[in-house]
Amino acid sequence: MKKMLGFLMLVLSLLIVGCNSRSSLSGTEEPKVQQTKGIQAEEEAGTQTKAETTKLTWALFDFGADISVCQKALNEELKNKNLPFEIEFVNVSVGFDGNYQEYVDSYIKAVEEGGYDIINCPGVMNCYDIYKIAIDRELLAPLDELLEGGSSTGVQLKSAYPSIVWESLKENGQIYGVLTPYTNFKYYAVFNMDYAEKYEVSVSDITFTDMEAILQKVKKGEEENTSFVVSTSWPYYLAGQSEYTLCCLIGINTANETPVAENILYNDTYLKQIECLNNWGAKGFFPDADMDYWKQMEDGNFFVTGIYSYSETAAENDCRNNLKISPEFELQAVEMPEFENVFYGNGAKTGVNAKSQNKKEAINALAEIYSDADLSDALIYGKEGEDYIVQDGLITRMEDQEILGLLAKETLGNSFITSPENTDSKSKRDELWETVENLKPSKQIGFRYDLSEIHEKISELNQLFEEKYHECFYGNSKDWNIDLARLRDEAGSLGIDEVVSEMNNQLERNRK
Repeated sequence: MKKMLGFLMLVLSLLIVGCNSRSSLSGTEEPKVQQTKGIQAEEEAGTQTKAETTKLTWALFDFGADISVCQKALNEELKNKNLPFEIEFVNVSVGFDGNYQEYVDSYIKAVEEGGYDIINCPGVMNCYDIYKIAIDRELLAPLDELLEGGSSTGVQLKSAYPSIVWESLKENGQIYGVLTPYTNFKYYAVFNMDYAEKYEVSVSDITFTDMEAILQKVKKGEEENTSFVVSTSWPYYLAGQSEYTLCCLIGINTANETPVAENILYNDTYLKQIECLNNWGAKGFFPDADMDYWKQMEDGNFFVTGIYSYSETAAENDCRNNLKISPEFELQAVEMPEFENVFYGNGAKTGVNAKSQNKKEAINALAEIYSDADLSDALIYGKEGEDYIVQDGLITRMEDQEILGLLAKETLGNSFITSPENTDSKSKRDELWETVENLKPSKQIGFRYDLSEIHEKISELNQLFEEKYHECFYGNSKDWNIDLARLRDEAGSLGIDEVVSEMNNQLERNRK
């Protein structure tokens, strides 16, 4: 569990481009679909549903935890608010054999055949955007009539998100879902103040440019402390210079007014940063691969770590709670603006099945849940006292709900209205909203690449990066020049030049 949480903390930036790897869940058999209904289907001796209540099924894609506690809490809250809906979650578990296209297609097919009312689209798998694929297959119903119709429910939902979110959700001028956003907007260096004070480091005005000399000083001073963690790895890119695409090895250069797709393996800004990180790795600033550095972090035996978040307080709390760092160690987060992301609108989307027999009811239920804080809290946390407790204004999940919580907040609910948990700031709602409103919108919002001719190449390039060279970008290459030469050659063989050319052709046609 600790490794899972740490991995998400240190490399969450990869999620926004769909480069998250997925371990093989099966052999080389054809994908198999297993659909597991929630607790309502299993309880034969339950209370009978009232005639005026509409039961709605909600499809989840390979949700690897027991969602029944959230289902129970959500239905109780719906009943408390006299809302005529009952939710039943259905986990659509799809076998994965290494082919991402088949993996996503199997889910889409299962949803089409299952007749579910509400459909969860959990982000991007490799380069396959489930939300956009579902729209192309005419699987999702537009929500614009509700949002623009002037009803109290529509007004409430529209006001529950910053306007930039709604712009990012548009496809062909229409909105088909609501967003559970990734909150990896800004990068924070989180310092252990015991060591910052020991080495007289003034963290309040520190910049990334200062870091190498500081890390060298701290490393030298802790030479006798052989298990000491000087720093965890840093981002390999400077986000202000470029935007991500669905291909990990291709960025959109935004330095000029006209955005241009380019191979990052020949971009001097990227290469300088990656070389810097590998030099830091060679100097011993990062933990050795065989070191149990999670234990060292937990014990406060470290100088600095880093995380993407939406505020300084949230970054501190996230590091402290996910790494189990004792309150006796003072932490201070410092924003590193070189790594700030633009707003892409990335995250999970949830929409309504266009062919649902309960389409109107499903749209209204979805709108109520994603615009009401109590309902959204029940959806991702469960029930207070049974599944979580509130301590000093922050939610702490019961220990056996940690994995459920990690999955739920990544795929369900409206983060702009949910209560803060112990990995958040107490002022999460205000801080998250303010951060998003002040971010620059991606120059790719409103534009979609036609991947019909290049998706297989992009998928192979992403897998090459993730499965073979990922660590080289974070300071763990033994010889970066050799690895770079090999990667350039292998990416070339997989057709990266053709992908870059096609992306630029599409960008050019879009400008006209």
